[in-house]
Amino acid sequence: MTEPLITPQLNVNGTSATELLNNQLAVLDSLRSLLASMQRAHPHGRDFRTNAAFVVAMTAWQERITAISILKLEVEAHAEAIMDARDARQRPAKV
Repeated sequence: MTEPLITPQLNVNGTSATELLNNQLAVLDSLRSLLASMQRAHPHGRDFRTNAAFVVAMTAWQERITAISILKLEVEAHAEAIMDARDARQRPAKV
C-alpha cells in the first residue's frame, strides 16, 4: 500500500467522530479475528510431501500474516488520529 490513510476533517456537516471511530474499531475487530484465524490455519508439515514445499508454503503464509499485521497497525494509528482530532475539538478554546 503506497497511499497513507488520511485523517478525516471533523465538521458539523460530516460524519460524527463517534461513528468514524466506531467504524475503525469494527475494522480492527475484523482484522484481529482474521489474524487469529490465519494463525490457526497456517500450513502444517504433515500436509506436504517434502520439507522444501512446506517451507515455501509457510513462508508465503507468513508474508500474508505480516501484510495483515501491518494493515492492522495502520488502522490502529488511523483510529488514534481520529480520537486525537475528536479530543482536540472537545477542548475549550483558548482565549
